[in-house]
Amino acid sequence: MKITAITGGIGSGKSVVSEMLRTMGYPVYDCDSRAKVIMDGDEEIKQAIATQICGDAIDADGNIDRKRLGAVVFADAILLELLNSIVHGAVRADFRRWAESAGVERVWLETALLYESRLDRLVDDVWEVSAPEELKIKRVMRRNSMTAEQVKARIEAQQRTVHPEKHPCVNLIVNDDVQPLLPQVLTQRCLYRHKWVTQGALYWCHMPELCIDSMALAIYSAVGELISIDRQSTPSSVVPRILGCISTMS
Repeated sequence: MKITAITGGIGSGKSVVSEMLRTMGYPVYDCDSRAKVIMDGDEEIKQAIATQICGDAIDADGNIDRKRLGAVVFADAILLELLNSIVHGAVRADFRRWAESAGVERVWLETALLYESRLDRLVDDVWEVSAPEELKIKRVMRRNSMTAEQVKARIEAQQRTVHPEKHPCVNLIVNDDVQPLLPQVLTQRCLYRHKWVTQGALYWCHMPELCIDSMALAIYSAVGELISIDRQSTPSSVVPRILGCISTMS
């Protein structure tokens, strides 16, 4: 089984890449959402949080107050590292069980903490999603209703734990709202190199070495709409059409 990690800092847009893969029918393990489920259901983890990190991060009903916990750990690098050490082992074990039960040749995992969690030791390659810092801040402010200062604190906390040695096989995906994202995902995901000429510009994309006649024509038509003069405006009906065609071909 081949395992690919999708990683990147907060606000980089790695979840958008993951959702594209899911829409195409590929299995993606979301470390963040699974960690929350694991933490909520594991009394030992909650006890460790209460005794080692922050007593009032666990409320009277035994639930985790994530807002309070986040405020504490993102202001203290030592406590953040401690929290990660408490949770990461359980997430690695959960991922192994999920991957073994997937029954497919390739799976993806999405994580912001690839090296800190030691998940980098389990993966064959890495898709690193990047975006300009100002754009990341705007995205997180809009998504999480946070102030710019709060977002910057989280970005700085992640940057403090950057691992000095990266995985030997890292592929960059730029999600800057300028470069089209979907062609980059397809280029990383597929095996067969196919050339598209659309509206006078040359685009390279990997396509599976399968039947690409009628399907390729359908994708070609949709891409013609997607890559417009204003690349930041994407017709809402176009992406589902492209993904639907690719899913049928896979």
